Formats: sequence, C-alpha cells, structure tokens
Amino acid sequence: MKRGILLTIIALIIAGASGLAGYYYCVHTKPCSTSTTNGQPAPTQLPPATPDTQSPTTRQNGITDTTSHAVKVYFSKHPESDDDPGRVFPVDRTSPDSSVGKYAVAQLLRGPTASEQQSGYFATARLRNDTSTCNGDFTLTVQAGVATLQFCKPFDHIGSISDGQAESELKATLLQFSTVQKVVILNRYGDCEFNLSGLNLCK
Repeated sequence: MKRGILLTIIALIIAGASGLAGYYYCVHTKPCSTSTTNGQPAPTQLPPATPDTQSPTTRQNGITDTTSHAVKVYFSKHPESDDDPGRVFPVDRTSPDSSVGKYAVAQLLRGPTASEQQSGYFATARLRNDTSTCNGDFTLTVQAGVATLQFCKPFDHIGSISDGQAESELKATLLQFSTVQKVVILNRYGDCEFNLSGLNLCK
C-alpha cells in the first residue's frame, strides 16, 4: 500500500517536471502556438517580406538618372512679341531625365502644342529638314557658365524680326538654368548664327 502511494507521488513529480521543462523550452527558446486548427497547432505567422523599393534603373547600372525635372520653354506670343522680339513667355514642360538643357531646346524647336498655339504662342526658332553634321539637330555644351548651342542643320531664317524672336526664345530657354550666365549660338560651321557681320561677335 505504502509502496503504491510512493510510486504515485514519484509519477506526479516526474509529470510536473516535464511540464516545467516544456514551459521553459517554449518561453526561452521559441514561441509556442496556443491556438489550433482542426486539432493541429496553428501555423506560425511570419512578418511580411520587405518590398524591393530600389528603382529599376538603379538596379541595372546604379548611375542613370531617370528622375523627371520641371523645365520652362520660352516661346514668342501674339500680339506681345509681334513688334517686340525680346518679349518671350514660358510654358511648362517635364524633362524625363537630367539632360534638361537639351530637352528644353528640343521642345522649343518642336514648337508649341496645339492648345498653346490657340493661346497665341509661336516659335520662330526652327531648323530646315536637311542633312545633319552631328547625327542630330544640335549640340549643347556648358562650360564656365557659357552655354554653347551649335546647330547641325541650317537654321530657317525668315526675317530680321523673326531672327530676333528666335534668338530671344533660345537664350531665355537656356538662361533659366543657374549654371548658365551666357549663351552662344553657332551655326553648323561654328560661326555666330544671328550675327551676319561675319565678325562672330557673339563669342
């Protein structure tokens, strides 16, 4: 009798010790699920994966700038510019990358949109459809505050007032940038586009 009671007590002590060991293992080594699904422990809930927020361009080469940039393109406008070639007016554009100067000049040469034309905007800065000397319409370099714009196709000169408007459009479009203090506009031979004296006074 006494032996049976003693065995029962020993069995209870062993069961209690096992429970404490399991509790210590759950608390101090890993989380234990307390809920069940169809009699089975519920699956452990893992944190969501961190999304890849790196831009595609950065992943490809790490250097290309694909950030868009707001720029202005300066057009002439009726009737304000008709008798005053120096009056030009900005419209908004968005460059798809950091080549803002080239983009703005290209947009100027393309001319105003249909809706802008209806509002009176126009451009006399335009090139003839001819063979290019540079595999494009123009080149643009900026050095020591001087932006040198050289056309690679013949410029469409249609009159002195139109030339004055075109020169104002081009210079205002490039002078909007803080790195530009002076604009030099050359033809495809390297001479001043709007200086017909042959003295290249624009340089």
